[in-house]
Amino acid sequence: MTVTSTTRARAGVMVAALIMASAAGACDDQDTIMFEGGVDGGGPSTFVIEPDGDGGPGGSRAPGGGSGGSSANGGGDAGGAHDPGNEGAGEGTGGEAGEGEQGEEGGGSGEGGGGGGEAPAPVLDDKGRVGSMGRTLLRTEISNAAIEIDATPGESLAGASRSALQNQLAEHGSKSVSIVAGSALPEQSVYTSADLRSLMNAHRSTWSTNERLGIYVMVLSGRHEDDSVVGVSFNATSYAIFTEQLSGGLLGLNYVSYEEAVVVHELGHLFGLVNLTGHGAFHEDPAHKKHSANEGSVMFWAVESTLVGDVFEGGPPRDFDADDEQEMEAIRQSG
Repeated sequence: MTVTSTTRARAGVMVAALIMASAAGACDDQDTIMFEGGVDGGGPSTFVIEPDGDGGPGGSRAPGGGSGGSSANGGGDAGGAHDPGNEGAGEGTGGEAGEGEQGEEGGGSGEGGGGGGEAPAPVLDDKGRVGSMGRTLLRTEISNAAIEIDATPGESLAGASRSALQNQLAEHGSKSVSIVAGSALPEQSVYTSADLRSLMNAHRSTWSTNERLGIYVMVLSGRHEDDSVVGVSFNATSYAIFTEQLSGGLLGLNYVSYEEAVVVHELGHLFGLVNLTGHGAFHEDPAHKKHSANEGSVMFWAVESTLVGDVFEGGPPRDFDADDEQEMEAIRQSG
């Protein structure tokens, strides 16, 4: 059973008497017992007996508490909510988290209350919001990853871009990375974010498991509904790049180096950059949310913009800067 009090008892005998009375059947499923004489010289003290279950497993329930053990600090349900079917996760310009929500990791432990103990299990929700699997991608619990690359006819990802993805996952997530042969995607002139999710559901074959993480990259000849971008991250482990949009703004510049920058930029969003998980406000560009304020970072907003060739005529940044790495470490250590 669960015992709660409206005042603080000074003498342990009061609680003992209450429990003995309950065990002897002196109390109904929910009764109030008055102890005359009060506590600390005050009036009568009121104790309530409630049936087990109202406060959940793990001990006493204080006001504001839920399941998950002793909740004297006002804790809620154990573990937090997690919706594995969330396909409404955010995208928009630069893969910003938008529609839909996913429950936060963590919360109280199921036995004995929250805090301490083992690290939370890796999040394996490929359809969650952008950045929600960043901690899993950046930590070492799952040491293997596979990148599936699907493309519209005539499109492909350059070898330098493939190598860059493998190297970044190896460097920042200690992953052994393989490239998985993908399938052909249907062509269309404009893709909405809903289109991207539908294509992913129909064609993606590599999903994250406890043995191997999956990342899905679509290489498309059309453009996104937001025609100012050349890349879009649209859920936890998926993104698309739009080759015609990218090449159209380069005016003869070296396409491959710009493509490499875009694919690493979108991978950074999957990692949780910038400030997608609340750890990067210190270097977030206030004028371009979810992007770095440093023009020397691959997470700078213009890297995924159709203006990339104008802003970076000499070639774009293709690597994370020290602030990006600091945020990645904070994500890696978050629980």
